[in-house]
Amino acid sequence: MLLLCNTFICQAQDLGLKTKLGPIFKDSKKNTRLSKVLEAANGEIIVVRAYYGGMMARSTKGYFIECYGANLELKREYDYNFEEVHKDSEDPTLDFLMDGNTLHIIELLYDKASESYVFSANSGDLTTFKFQRKEILKLPFKKPKKPSLFSLSSSSSSGFGARLFLNDDKSAFLITVDIDQEKNLESHQFYLFDKALNLKLEHTFERDIKERDYKVSQFEISKDGTTLYALGRFFTPESKRKEVGGKYGYELSRINSSGAVSKVFDSKNKYAASLKTVLLDDKLVCVGFYSEKNDNRYKGICYFDIDPTTLKIKAEKFNPFSEQFMIDKYGKVKDKELRSLSFRGITTTENNEIIFNAEEDYSTSQTTFQANGGSRTTTSYHKDDIICIKLNTTGDLEWSRNINKSEASFDFKDPYASYTSLTSSNNTYFFINCGEKVKKLSKDRIKFVQASRGKANLNAIRINQHGDFDFQEIIDDKDGEIPFMVSDGKKKKNAIYFLGAEGKKKRLLKITITE
Repeated sequence: MLLLCNTFICQAQDLGLKTKLGPIFKDSKKNTRLSKVLEAANGEIIVVRAYYGGMMARSTKGYFIECYGANLELKREYDYNFEEVHKDSEDPTLDFLMDGNTLHIIELLYDKASESYVFSANSGDLTTFKFQRKEILKLPFKKPKKPSLFSLSSSSSSGFGARLFLNDDKSAFLITVDIDQEKNLESHQFYLFDKALNLKLEHTFERDIKERDYKVSQFEISKDGTTLYALGRFFTPESKRKEVGGKYGYELSRINSSGAVSKVFDSKNKYAASLKTVLLDDKLVCVGFYSEKNDNRYKGICYFDIDPTTLKIKAEKFNPFSEQFMIDKYGKVKDKELRSLSFRGITTTENNEIIFNAEEDYSTSQTTFQANGGSRTTTSYHKDDIICIKLNTTGDLEWSRNINKSEASFDFKDPYASYTSLTSSNNTYFFINCGEKVKKLSKDRIKFVQASRGKANLNAIRINQHGDFDFQEIIDDKDGEIPFMVSDGKKKKNAIYFLGAEGKKKRLLKITITE
């Protein structure tokens, strides 16, 4: 690995951000993405980068496991080439856990020879990178001809019939396997493990409803790792005949060693196209966008306060976007519902208030006709305005803000577009790439405008506890030298890490909130 410059440290005083740039290095792979950032007991920073190949460089071929010091200097590295390690397997799902100075590579893959899903842990000391594999679970499974419609809201997925899901603090993880392939009913086996790889819960989840009409959209695992919450959305003949409101219902299930409890509810005459569950100490809430017209238009945010034991709904609230939000977006108050909002994240303040953020996410296509009679269609993928909403501890709207932004790319997974957010104390930060000049709009508004990749500057936007926001350029394109993948930021406590990449030139960036 060839170093091209020394570590660069600067201070962004206004927003209370300290930035640290690691040295630029020449990588052996062109297409890599930041997968995980972990912290070892000895203080080292463990960076896991996936590298890709295949058609359009979308297929994961392996991982670089790198150990960095406090100044982002590379100490050791290891190439975990998946194709070499598992030549006779497919559908790999990998995740990574730290236990002291030991790294566990959590693997869920399909073994073609035995027609089974195999769950194992490949554990090793980071000083030697000598790993030892332990098989934990082997589940016979004959692959169907078509993929299962069962899916999770997780970055990890594997093939047709098995999924791996880790909770946010990596203290527990879940494996779920399709156990009814013939009738196509919603039927899965759940296996819940703790961080020490001990099986804490096994449960059969069955519903007398077709898989195409039932989708588990989210799992939450309690902090003690013993209780599992599953949120599913379903369609029934009765729900489809509703004259107003969403044509579906929601089912929330609480599963532990004592058994399972489920509760069915819907948003009545509102459209709540997707809900997210949040565990807040002794509280369980569901939040999401709602509409009054149809599923792809949004009027505001809904809130359900649910008893975590009985699953009884204690309170439900529908908060329309504030007047300030509409002024942010349009320059005046408009009675209008928004389209194409994609959920990006939920965080909480130190007082357990909820910060909900999303982004305008849509595509446009243009067809040009050629002289020879042929035609060509190009598709642009847009990542526009940022929406940020704060709910107090009783689910009432504190404020809602719209940050005007404009980005477009021909790559629907462009890592240089969009943003990553981080909430620390009572402030929420958004990190974006944009041009040097911020566009001025009417009514004293501003808009962050996309620049060419080589001229992109890294900016931070801060929204405080009162909903007021300010911004500052953090890394100029001349100082950073290469652009940063802002949608791939990895958060660790009060810090966030980004990978800069331009071809085989790479660079690591750490931003710490010092307030």
